[in-house]
Amino acid sequence: MQITLENIGKSFGSDLIFREVTARIEDRDRIGLVGINGAGKTTLFHSLSGLERPDSGRELLPDEGTVVRGSGLSIGYQRQNAGLQKGNSILEEMRSVFADVYELEEKMQETAEKMAKEPKNIALGERYRELEDAFLARDGYQVQVKINTVLTGMGFAEHGFDKQIDKLSGGEQTRLAIAKLLLEQPSLLILDEPTNHLDFG
Repeated sequence: MQITLENIGKSFGSDLIFREVTARIEDRDRIGLVGINGAGKTTLFHSLSGLERPDSGRELLPDEGTVVRGSGLSIGYQRQNAGLQKGNSILEEMRSVFADVYELEEKMQETAEKMAKEPKNIALGERYRELEDAFLARDGYQVQVKINTVLTGMGFAEHGFDKQIDKLSGGEQTRLAIAKLLLEQPSLLILDEPTNHLDFG
């Protein structure tokens, strides 16, 4: 089980968005949510991802309903606005997913340099092994391969990975945001109108 919704609703003041929603999302489910603009799709996504707390869906009544998330659940949420960091290149944006891995790699290099100067320092050797174990646990040596594979699969090879995000079209930015989420490998992926202006040309 990924997420279970039990009788949730949402209202903003006197404006009812939805109410009495009960649903269950299982592993490997692929679900399409269809509705007119303003129907509350994004608000429901916010409730699923924990960005907003659902309520009774009825003015002046207390909170009711529950959202139960599975143990170890990680959610990747692609919003309607891409949520990318302006000024970054394509590669920099993808590398940000693995910031902790690159930090470990940097610390490994620093420790290795110290070990070269102090070859008899046992503590440095132990520190390096600890860092390398953490690096291997994050599959650090395959990070660049993963980035290249996802970016190529999403059609960015022709751009050159040093192209600035600001120079991409809206559809290309949406694709890049999805590529970033794929690298994060969440257990539940939520895409909010991902096909809007989703061009591959």
